[in-house]
Amino acid sequence: MKKRTLWACWAYKLIVSIAVTDLIQLVPIGFSAFLTLTQISVGMLIMKAVFLFIINEMWIESALSLSLAIYRFLDMFGFLRQAVRNRICKILHNISWFCGIPSSICFLWTGVPVEHTPMGLYNNNFPNQTVYFVVWTSAIGTQMVVAFVLYGLIIASVIAKRHKATATEYRALLQAFLPFLWTATKPSAFLTYGPMTDLFGEVPANAIFHFFMRSSPLVHVAVYLILNKTIAAEMVTFTWFATLRRRRNNNRLFFITHC
Repeated sequence: MKKRTLWACWAYKLIVSIAVTDLIQLVPIGFSAFLTLTQISVGMLIMKAVFLFIINEMWIESALSLSLAIYRFLDMFGFLRQAVRNRICKILHNISWFCGIPSSICFLWTGVPVEHTPMGLYNNNFPNQTVYFVVWTSAIGTQMVVAFVLYGLIIASVIAKRHKATATEYRALLQAFLPFLWTATKPSAFLTYGPMTDLFGEVPANAIFHFFMRSSPLVHVAVYLILNKTIAAEMVTFTWFATLRRRRNNNRLFFITHC
């Protein structure tokens, strides 16, 4: 498949956008790791800015996951023409990214109570949270439920025609559903941190919380490289050309310095 054809498919564009949200997630992870190792405390404004990355990343990623679910649903059942499906996905893709703008403004205006410690957060009960937090959890929860229903219909369709379903259809379903399922665990871990602390204790609860909150980039990479032959082939080709170019540069440098 040519790169031009690959990039023309909106499923790949949505996958790339989800990968970008994974990179956004690495910003607060790296910052919190630095603060933890150095035991440095920072001010409230910086903590809000760092926490904003996590909030918006989850908001945008859930919207992109819903957009991918809608695309897979329309494609699986053959609803609408391809051009119309692409136009719908383009609109949903843009909305997914722009929803982070009002989210940022509302969060910085209201905010949630944070400590002056690395990634510290007062885990209040749900009714005590700010209006923003209630809207945030409700919006993400609604998106996850709708996406889950769509994937449920897709899975039912694949099971109904399992004798006719191709390996490509199975891989397309798994590479869309598994990352979504992992994405759905992130807000769940966020909202159940308090009960987990009461049930398991602070250290196990922190381990469970951070495992589900921070591991999605690794899960996405593993799923796409294992199940998507096109992406895996592109990665191998990119790595091969990058290695070849580096060797040429090293040989050129060796020739210049030894002549």
